[in-house]
Amino acid sequence: MRNPSIYIVLVLLTIGCSDIFVNDISESKVVLLAPHNNLETTISTNTFWWDYVEDAEKYQLQIATPDFIQTERLILDTTISGNQFLFNLNPNKYEWRVRALNSVYETEYSVHSLVIDSTPDLTNETVILYTPVENDTTNSLTQNYYWNKLYNAENYNLVILQEGVPILDTITSETSISLSVPETQGSYTWKVNARNEISETLYSQRSYFIDITVPEKRTLISPLNNSIINDSVVLCVWNSPPISGSSEYDSLYIYSNESMITVIEHAKVTGNQYETELENGIYYWRVKGIDKAGNRGEFSELWSFELSAK
Repeated sequence: MRNPSIYIVLVLLTIGCSDIFVNDISESKVVLLAPHNNLETTISTNTFWWDYVEDAEKYQLQIATPDFIQTERLILDTTISGNQFLFNLNPNKYEWRVRALNSVYETEYSVHSLVIDSTPDLTNETVILYTPVENDTTNSLTQNYYWNKLYNAENYNLVILQEGVPILDTITSETSISLSVPETQGSYTWKVNARNEISETLYSQRSYFIDITVPEKRTLISPLNNSIINDSVVLCVWNSPPISGSSEYDSLYIYSNESMITVIEHAKVTGNQYETELENGIYYWRVKGIDKAGNRGEFSELWSFELSAK
């Protein structure tokens, strides 16, 4: 006779672990905080804000005009992990809604109405910066500066500073401009405000870092080249020179042959040593440094070792 306890276990495994351990949020409600329902405002840049839902992993935010019943246009459909989203809208009637989700369940949408009225006054508006993103690290000297368009703006003032010193100050009617900075490596700040004949916004700003320094070549320390290790565990150690640019990690490769065709193991290491367990045999290994900006250093020499566990 079949053991009933085993049968129950099999049924639970068939259901799936995710369904067992993920809490059901379908009866929860997303409480919308701002903009409040039926708001009429001349401010076109708004922070859409709602309360967190317990056990939710992310939130789906949608904005439509004029509403979600007779939708003429879906303006926004995005999923984020936070509970705030800054967005700009042109004068019109809108509905916005949010639902909470996790890996298995979702809530119903909570909905608010919003009306944006037109005004020439830019004073209370905000320029939303897109790229470069805040605290970005890159090895490119050419950056695409991109921000949102305000319907009542005639032009925009873009200012770029290196280490706090202005290196560019330009007026443009566009919301995107590609530029190569005159300097090479360093910390940069870029800021933009919008203007028309009667008013202007405050500046919105972000910072980023340009790193074009290639990580130095690593020097292998142990196991020594052509050494024999009477164990199944090997500790690879190498020398990492001081970091001169952005943060770095080391990329370690272990091969089964000198031609480096077959990779046995590949690891991203934040320190300068790596321990692994391997079967008996001859192996080859090397390391190179890679930094946050994407600069890739030269590989170290290729060393070999033999594992001969008894």
